[in-house]
Amino acid sequence: MRSASTTTASPAPRPGTVPAPRPGAVPAPRPGAAPATPGSGPHAEPRRRRETRSRWLASGIAAAGIGLIPWMVILARTLPSSARAAHWGAAWVGLDALEALGLITTGLLLIRRDSRYCLTAAATAVLLLTDAWLDTATAPPGREQLLAAGLALFAELPTAAICGALAISGSRRLEDRRDRRPGGRDAHGSGPVPPEPRPVPHSRRRPAEGQCQQDADAQRAGQEGMWVPSGIQDRCVPAGQTTRSS
Repeated sequence: MRSASTTTASPAPRPGTVPAPRPGAVPAPRPGAAPATPGSGPHAEPRRRRETRSRWLASGIAAAGIGLIPWMVILARTLPSSARAAHWGAAWVGLDALEALGLITTGLLLIRRDSRYCLTAAATAVLLLTDAWLDTATAPPGREQLLAAGLALFAELPTAAICGALAISGSRRLEDRRDRRPGGRDAHGSGPVPPEPRPVPHSRRRPAEGQCQQDADAQRAGQEGMWVPSGIQDRCVPAGQTTRSS
């Protein structure tokens, strides 16, 4: 009667193979390589130029907003309390047409699950707020002013709030999608995220201990003249894993 006793050992990788990195593991620097410093690398100079242009653009936009403050004071002192408009109807029809276009586009993008609906939603919210302000500010006292106030409170302002909420949620979704892509920003927004390691092909994966044991048994059966499955040499069989005693 023959009995077999096995001793379990950790499977050894095949010669010439590189073990797959664990998910989320940081690769170790190569021996003798200089440590990477923030802001260094082949893409550091173009990135600094883009950041410089962005700062100049932001400063120019902020300066334009500050420059409007004295202009508002001048308008408040010089404009008459009432005026006659030459194209009054065309102005209101054009504003309502832009609002309708924004609402339709936002709805279609939402149906298609396109995250760019945040752009049209933000523009539509601004148009609705403008409509509510101009409608209540230019309406004559009496019935027309009450009608303008009712439309602003129960139609234009609630719709503008919904569009604003959609714009915020859509922009967050776009930012999360950008951060998940290789080369996006890290959790602190200080630099690019390294791409995740590619999965190791199935043919190069290290088999489990049970699989190595099965392969060892199959190889022993082949040495005894039995049939050996094809591809058995492609698996790892640690040396000294099995012992036999009769």
